[in-house]
Amino acid sequence: MHYSVLVIGNNIEEAMLPFHEYESTAYEEYVEEVDILEEVKNTVKENPNDTIKELIESYYGFPVVRGNINKKYKTGKYKYGYVLIDKEGKVVKAVQRTNPNSHWDGWEVGGRFSNQLITKSNVKTNSALKQDLDFEKMGLVEKQKAEYYYDSVAYLYPKMDWQSLEKCKQECCNQSDAFGIYGSQEVFKIIRSLDPLFFSTYIANWSSKKFDMLLLGKQDFVNAKRMVTPYAVLKDSEWYEKDMSKDEIVWIKEFDSLVDSVQDDELLTMVDCHV
Repeated sequence: MHYSVLVIGNNIEEAMLPFHEYESTAYEEYVEEVDILEEVKNTVKENPNDTIKELIESYYGFPVVRGNINKKYKTGKYKYGYVLIDKEGKVVKAVQRTNPNSHWDGWEVGGRFSNQLITKSNVKTNSALKQDLDFEKMGLVEKQKAEYYYDSVAYLYPKMDWQSLEKCKQECCNQSDAFGIYGSQEVFKIIRSLDPLFFSTYIANWSSKKFDMLLLGKQDFVNAKRMVTPYAVLKDSEWYEKDMSKDEIVWIKEFDSLVDSVQDDELLTMVDCHV
């Protein structure tokens, strides 16, 4: 999955490194030994017919060794984790070597999200100082896109009266049923039948939170963004990202607050992350 991250700061590689996925990058920096002893014991208990060695190696991909419980194994076949057993064959230690704060297995500046920033000299770019960015122009671009989205949906479905996913959840006994009811509503059927290209290009790729923002009304929907809103922001070694359980407008406001806190001489860079 690709997603956008706005990185604040001059050294992008240094900022991104603490959030690498060790299993993909093999970078040793920021790797921790995570105790998974109880998890492994439960797995062994739930599979009494399998030998510990076969079970661990097939389920976790970790080697099983008889060794010193106080010794740390972290090279070669023990690189990603290991399980220690005692003389009786009981599991006494289980470790996964990983970066618990991982967010990416690869990234590049721009990528699928290239040229989303606009400078005061009217240059589309991936990176610029805050003081050089034209927030008014970027806001205008977002407003124009929002107007097109809203007007297109309102033209295809003038009633604009569907139930939000949150309301469906409130009225259902379980989440699975709520998603089913939400997705089967008239609005989606009509838009798909009247304009399948618009539906596949936009609606099918939107989250329910984004689509339900249309229920705010045209003015609030159009004025919600002052620039393109990424999925995440990396600032001062802190990773902030959209909470998919909350309304889209909550993340937009949090993002705006983060941008407001950036100094004028700080660099903003749009990054394409993959996980």
